[in-house]
Amino acid sequence: MMKRSLPQIRTDSRDALAGNYSVCFLALFFMFMANMALNQILYLFPVPPVHGALAVLTDVIYSIPGSLVMTMIQTGFLFLCLNVARYGRPAFNDVFLAFRYDVSKAVGLCLIIGLIDLVCSLPFSYALTDLLLAGTRFLHGLTAAQALRSDGFLILGGIATMAMRVFFVYPVSQALWLYIDHQEYSGVECLTKSIQLMRGQIVRYLKLELSFAGYLALSILSLGVGLIWVIPYINVAKANFYMDLTGTYKPY
Repeated sequence: MMKRSLPQIRTDSRDALAGNYSVCFLALFFMFMANMALNQILYLFPVPPVHGALAVLTDVIYSIPGSLVMTMIQTGFLFLCLNVARYGRPAFNDVFLAFRYDVSKAVGLCLIIGLIDLVCSLPFSYALTDLLLAGTRFLHGLTAAQALRSDGFLILGGIATMAMRVFFVYPVSQALWLYIDHQEYSGVECLTKSIQLMRGQIVRYLKLELSFAGYLALSILSLGVGLIWVIPYINVAKANFYMDLTGTYKPY
């Protein structure tokens, strides 16, 4: 079923984006503003005075509604990128796809995938928190050896998170694309069919993601400005990867 190499997928993605970046820019700007607005709305609700681990848990609970809405908007952005890859004719209102289709199915899928992603990110998040605390303690007499231990802990946390993503996130990485293409599928079917599609494709998908590492590094050096170009490129390439897995080059 595979027809294109990864370099060809990237080339096709760049070609498809030619002349379509303006719509992608507009969609990304909308997503940025929506995220800011949702964060501001959350501040209007009183937060109980708690401390320690309970404070972290409270922050997570309060962030769930906004994160869910943003994930649904991001699903619409995937639809926009799929239209770029297939037709070269994206539209701004593509970003509202998850609100026009079966909303309950979209909510369920986004919750499950988001939860899997969150659990997989915990090792790195915990290690990063430890490093930041170590940096604070270093200013108050922490030894260099203890700070170095935190650096090593961060590396191990990053490796653990990456490994967990490969084993748990990658298999369901095609579920939202399947949701977009197949409204007749239930949420569970989208997840199971994604797992089936990704059998034997995990390494290939990892290589695709790693091929953008240089672009992401340059984007960081540009203070994030480069992400305006890189984010659409990555997502259109992933749309092409999905079409390559399913052989769906014709309109759906």
